[in-house]
Amino acid sequence: MKREIFDCLAECDWDGVRRLAEKQKKILSQLYARTFDANEEIRWRAVEALAVAASVWVKKDVEFVREFCRRLLWTLNDESGNVAWMAPQALGAILAVNHEALPEFLAPLLGVLEPEAENSVKEDFAIMGTLWAVNRIGPIHPSFAEQAVERIRPYIHSPNPEIRSLAQEGMRRFAVTKEI
Repeated sequence: MKREIFDCLAECDWDGVRRLAEKQKKILSQLYARTFDANEEIRWRAVEALAVAASVWVKKDVEFVREFCRRLLWTLNDESGNVAWMAPQALGAILAVNHEALPEFLAPLLGVLEPEAENSVKEDFAIMGTLWAVNRIGPIHPSFAEQAVERIRPYIHSPNPEIRSLAQEGMRRFAVTKEI
């Protein structure tokens, strides 16, 4: 199955991902493993494929997908001891497509952006990934976008140009242009 997944990612074969997902639950963990691939293109395609595969399993076993999302959130916690390189992006892609089935993960994702949040990873990669996720979810979920603006605002003047750019993009996406 690992080779089939890689082939689907290499070819952007989302129908192939869907077919593989229909057969096996473990595709979610195998796709998440691909978010650590050395090839950046494969990493990002794995993020996209997670949304496709999770959509299949939300209909079949929503609790299984909830548990997977809980594990992604856990990796963003300092106590987990994990490196959550693409966890926020993976969660954001899944929620962008499945936010109605998994609404309980929207607030915790935003919580990663809280400056004083206890036990949250404040590494730049986690902030950038979370901003990317929020920017992806917000335009399709208006009430989430309203909450997101307040969490994004502190980052629009970040000294890190990538964080600043993602925060400013989010503010534009959510039609808050007077501040940027």
